[in-house]
Amino acid sequence: MSTKINSRSPFYITATEPTVAEGAFDCTVAGLANFSVEPDGTIINPTLLQGTIIAQDHTSFSEIAFGAGSQSRTVNYTIKIPDGFSNTASGTFSCPATFTQTAPSSACNSSSNKLTFSGSISNLTNVSSGTSITLSDRFSVNSAAFLKYELIEVGQSAFSAVFSNINSISSTLTFSTGSVGVESKYYVAGFNAVDNCVVHSNLFTVSSAGASVAADCNDVNLVGGSITSNGIVNLPSYTPSFDLQSVKINTIASTDVDIDISSIVQAGTASSDLNNTTGSTRDIVLTLNFKPPNSFTNSGSTIDCDVTITQDANTTPALSCTSTTIAYNNFLIADTGDIVIGGATVRVDTVSATIVSATTNISDGGSGFLQAFPKVSSVTARTIKVRFIVPTQRSGANYSNTGQILNDASGGCDVTGSSQNPDNNPCSASSNTYRLSLESFGDGLTPPDLAATEFCDNQVTHAVTRQVQINSSGVNVSNISVGNIVCQGGTPINGGNRVHAISRFDSVAGDTGSTFQVIQIDQFGMVTAGPFDVNCNTSDFQNDNIM
Repeated sequence: MSTKINSRSPFYITATEPTVAEGAFDCTVAGLANFSVEPDGTIINPTLLQGTIIAQDHTSFSEIAFGAGSQSRTVNYTIKIPDGFSNTASGTFSCPATFTQTAPSSACNSSSNKLTFSGSISNLTNVSSGTSITLSDRFSVNSAAFLKYELIEVGQSAFSAVFSNINSISSTLTFSTGSVGVESKYYVAGFNAVDNCVVHSNLFTVSSAGASVAADCNDVNLVGGSITSNGIVNLPSYTPSFDLQSVKINTIASTDVDIDISSIVQAGTASSDLNNTTGSTRDIVLTLNFKPPNSFTNSGSTIDCDVTITQDANTTPALSCTSTTIAYNNFLIADTGDIVIGGATVRVDTVSATIVSATTNISDGGSGFLQAFPKVSSVTARTIKVRFIVPTQRSGANYSNTGQILNDASGGCDVTGSSQNPDNNPCSASSNTYRLSLESFGDGLTPPDLAATEFCDNQVTHAVTRQVQINSSGVNVSNISVGNIVCQGGTPINGGNRVHAISRFDSVAGDTGSTFQVIQIDQFGMVTAGPFDVNCNTSDFQNDNIM
């Protein structure tokens, strides 16, 4: 763009508008946020500050059953680099996103508390002016009322999607587009109105009408692509509706090799087969295998598209764990032995590195290491093992193992200087699980047996469903004694010197016609009275245990 500036009439200066240099595009610039994985394995893709997701190595994970342990999940996203960056010609950049998938809550574990999804939503083809799905054909309500639907996009959306009434179980969902030869994938999520439990549909595909032709590599539209000297592949960008199936090395410097590097490329790590130690630049031919969208006549098959990339020689040294250029900061060990890396950093030559994990240096009995240290009775020096990805250097003089996890085969680099304090939290002791009432009575001055009578007022009942842990001598309420500590979430509760109903399992207290138990808890979570029995019909208060 040219701009004329009136310098002094009738003379003009003609200036060219400057181009703003954006620097290199990376995962920090991409700014992935809001990534999550639902208990049933549905992936909620992240939002991006810059760039466009064109591929991902997972579209769902296995469901975690109620009561099972959590699971760390990672999806590697292939992101198209926008114009204006120093590495735009590379085409794409691979970025991981990680989330801890947890089991469903107890409320959502009950089938009566959530919707039912039956069968599957069929793929939609030849969509143009409007194709609708009646969602009540697949979703149905149980005892909990319906709240709303949500549409979850997997990758780029090429369609307009409209619910007729997002808050009605009978809503239709209509897709339309003015584009030819496009395809997108979706889930539908249904929520109930009581506890916001969610049920997801199957993953289904929506494709538009297309010309009656077979797709070829011109339709794929490969643009850019690069390979670092140590073997990190940045794929060329391509039309997102084409589903990348595999990446192979076809030739290295005109020598046929035929090596599949799909998983390495998707993870954004370096391929040892492409580490260029020849001292000269060389041409690499990659073969990318794609499945065309349904709008093409050959959608049931795949096509191979070759791209030739010139690779520079690798003349730089490898980074090692003993390098003095590595700085570790803010790695902490909790009293419980857990390793805390939330505020931790690793810097190489002042450049931030991506931390993959941190573990103990204690063998887990197999090929790995324990995730947490055992508790200690005195301050103990600890060595942790840190796995991080060797970063790209700002100077451009990268290490030969840039993009790789340093010392990955040995669990990472050993880092000393941390210590673990003894665990003095009473809630860390062995404990048993109970339920407290949602309401409590008394003011700390009223004797607990009199305060307990308030459970019987107005002939009402009170839910006993608040889950807590108590360091009692056994699992029964009778095993609780004065001096025990009541905890929730690893912290003593504030009992307010009030009387609380207690049970081993979810129950009710009050005017039920049955006997229930109560205890008094102070502001520090200590049991100061009880347990003793209460029966609203007989006024039977048996209290032998008051501090």
